[in-house]
Amino acid sequence: MDDPKQILTEKFKKMPEDIQEIAISDEFQSFIQSIVEKEGFSDEQSGALQAETIMVLFGMTDIKEFAYNLESELGINLEKANDITAKIDQNVFSKVRSSFNEVQGLSSPKSQSSGDKKLDQEDDSSEEKVGGSSQEKTEERPTGDPVAGSILGEKRGPGSKHDPYREPIEE
Repeated sequence: MDDPKQILTEKFKKMPEDIQEIAISDEFQSFIQSIVEKEGFSDEQSGALQAETIMVLFGMTDIKEFAYNLESELGINLEKANDITAKIDQNVFSKVRSSFNEVQGLSSPKSQSSGDKKLDQEDDSSEEKVGGSSQEKTEERPTGDPVAGSILGEKRGPGSKHDPYREPIEE
C-alpha cells in the first residue's frame, strides 16, 4: 500500500494551481496555527486539524463531513467544530472557491470559465452528486455544518428556524 505522504504528494500535483499555492502558503500555516493557539490544541490536535483541512481542500474528504471529522479527530464538541469549520471556510476555502467547488464536485468544469459562482447558486452536477431534485438534496445532506451549508446554499444563523432534531409542525 502507498505511503500517506506519497498519496498526498500525488494528489497535490493534480490540484489546480491556486489550491497548490494556498496549501503551501505561510498564510495558511499561520491561520491554522492561530486556531491551534486560540483553542489551546495539543501538537496532536494541531496535526489533525491541518491534515483534515488539507484532505477537504484536496477533495479527499467531502466538505459535508468536515465538522464531524474535526469533532471526532480533535475530541471537541460539534458546536466548536462548526465554528472552526466556518473560520476555515471564510479564511482558506473562500480564497480558492471556484477550484475548491470543482475539487469537491460542487460545480462542473464548464462553469469555471464564467468565474466564481455565488454560494447559493446550484448547478445540475451538484444535484446529481447528491440526488435527483433539490428537495432530495436538502433531506440527504448533513445538517449543522456551516461550511457545507454555505456552499450548498443552506441558510443558517439567528434568523434560521431550522432544527434538524425537531419534526415539522403540521397546522
